[in-house]
Amino acid sequence: MCGIIGYLGDREATPILMESLKRLEYRGYDSAGVAVLELAKPGEEAHTSLTKSEKKVDTLIEKLQANMPTGHLGIGHTRWATHGKPTYVNAHPHTDCHGKIFVVHNGIIENFAELKAELQAQGHEFTSDTDTEVVPHLIEANYKGDFLAAVRAALKRIHGAYALAMFSTDDPELLIGARLNAPLVVGLGDHEYYIASDITAIIPYTKRVLVLGEGEVAAVTRLGVEVSSLDGITVKPKLIQVDWDVSQAQKAASRTSCSRRFTRHRRPWPTRCAAGSPTTASSRSASSTSPTRSCAVTRRSFSSAWGRLGTPPWSAST
Repeated sequence: MCGIIGYLGDREATPILMESLKRLEYRGYDSAGVAVLELAKPGEEAHTSLTKSEKKVDTLIEKLQANMPTGHLGIGHTRWATHGKPTYVNAHPHTDCHGKIFVVHNGIIENFAELKAELQAQGHEFTSDTDTEVVPHLIEANYKGDFLAAVRAALKRIHGAYALAMFSTDDPELLIGARLNAPLVVGLGDHEYYIASDITAIIPYTKRVLVLGEGEVAAVTRLGVEVSSLDGITVKPKLIQVDWDVSQAQKAASRTSCSRRFTRHRRPWPTRCAAGSPTTASSRSASSTSPTRSCAVTRRSFSSAWGRLGTPPWSAST
């Protein structure tokens, strides 16, 4: 399971992203990256600093500490490869043709090949093998000056499972999160906000958390959070007060992570290989040491996995 963190607030984003990614390591990953919207200097346009590592989070942190981005808006990601090898190019965040829209994603986009072919026919150029890269390009294709509207339009085209955090350099005071069949929460701090794949990442910063429902989008600005459906209808999200500390959350998260990995390799969940032929993890175990790396779990099995294991409180979902 990939890990996601997003931040918008008064503090420097990069240290918060680094600390949060360390707390998300328990989920398992093979690469990591962050994107931070740098503060614009007088006479210059805002730009985004993109830093990735095809290795450990510690390697990513070393890169960031050597050249620390400065800015108050950013997103980070730890990747568990499904589409494409664990390489620098395939690591998140991903961007569009003009390097303005940045996206991190947990889940599987089932119709990415169809969307990618459509976008390529329109002139979009892709650099990675991931399913995620279709998201920023699809948003770009729908962008007409309103980033939130473009996100909603793009997500209506996507089938599968996603938890997303994203921003655009054209709208430097807006951080967007969205989810479908994958958990995502929004943390409410003091003049600062967080988007995360689970509460473990943000519990040192806030105990007040909004839990997004299926097919909901969170628009985060310095004025607050507005949650809506893909049709733009305002939704009142569920607010929870977390009553446990970091050590409790990490211990519980670690136990569930071990259970999740054991179950993934022992249960014959239906999967779809890169070639598109249905099979099961158990039937491939003799020929592949890591079947889940080469095959993408379908939306049905992805959702049923949560149902069998139960939804842990640190990755709450409705």
